[in-house]
Amino acid sequence: MRLIHPRFPLIAALLFTATACDPGGEAPPAAAPSPSAPVGADPMDTMGPLIEMIGAQEQAGTVWYTRVERAEAMGVGPAEDPYTILYRSPAEYWRDTAAARSVGRSLGNDWDLASEGHRAAWERDGSPQRWTESVYGEAEVPQELPLELSAPYDDPYYDIGDTTRLEGPDLAALPTDPGALRNEFGLGTLARPGTEPLLPYHEAAVLPVPPEVRAGIYAMIAQAPEAVPFEGEDVLGRPAVGISQEAGEGDQGRFEHRLLFDPETAALLSYETIVITPPESDTSWQQPGEHARYVAYEEIGWTDDWPL
Repeated sequence: MRLIHPRFPLIAALLFTATACDPGGEAPPAAAPSPSAPVGADPMDTMGPLIEMIGAQEQAGTVWYTRVERAEAMGVGPAEDPYTILYRSPAEYWRDTAAARSVGRSLGNDWDLASEGHRAAWERDGSPQRWTESVYGEAEVPQELPLELSAPYDDPYYDIGDTTRLEGPDLAALPTDPGALRNEFGLGTLARPGTEPLLPYHEAAVLPVPPEVRAGIYAMIAQAPEAVPFEGEDVLGRPAVGISQEAGEGDQGRFEHRLLFDPETAALLSYETIVITPPESDTSWQQPGEHARYVAYEEIGWTDDWPL
C-alpha cells in the first residue's frame, strides 16, 4: 500500500472509539499567528517546491484513501460562565475510481478544551465529560457512533464552492493548466469567494485526480487572490507550508484561513480556520488565537487496497 503520508502521525490524544476523553493534560495551545509576510511575498515561494514534488510522483493504484479528522469549536457550560471545547470526529474513506464505488467509517469522536484558557470555567462547571446542549441549543457531545464500515455506495459527487459540482466523468476530464482549472471550478473571475476564501481551494486539493492534475491544482492554489505564503506548523504540530488569508469583518468576526501541506512530501495536511476577532454573538466563549474549526489529514493518497 503506497500512500502520501504526512511525516508525523496524529497526536496521541485522538481516540478511535466513541467515548469522551478527560483533558487531564494540557489543552492545545492557541494557534500561533501567521508571521507577517514581506510586502510582495509570493505564495509560489511555498507552493513552488510542492508543485514540483507532486508533478514527479506516480499514481499508485485506483483507490483514493483519506484518513481525516474534522473538528468544530463549541460553546458549552452555563450561560453566565461558558467555555469552549473542540469536538473532534475522525473517519476514513475509500473511493474506488475504477469500480465507481466508495465506503467509509467513523473512527469515533472525542473532545478537548479549545485551550488552557477554558480550564477554570470547565472545572467550575464540575469538569463534565458529556454535554446535551451548547450555547446554540441542543447538542450531544460525544455521540455514540457505529464504527463498522458502511455498505458500498455509488461514487459521490464533489462540490467546489457554491457553484460547481463534479462527478466521475468530470474528474477524468479535468485539465492540468491552473488557469483552465480555475475556470472549471467556477473561480475564473479571481473574486474572493465570501467569508471562507480558501474553502474552494481546499475542496479542489482533496479531489481524487492523477498527479499531473494535482500539480495544476497546487499551482492554482498558489494564485489564490490576496493569499500570502505560510511557513510554520499545522494544528497537530507538524511542520507545514502553504497559504494563509484573512477574511470577515464587523459583527461577523474576522478569521485567518490556512491551507497547509507537508514540505517534505507535498501531502495535504490541513485546512484551518483560526479566530482573530470572535463574532459579536460568540465573544463570551470564543477567544482570539483559537481554532474555530479544522480538517486535518493523517493519510491521503492513492492505493490498491480495498477494505472489503
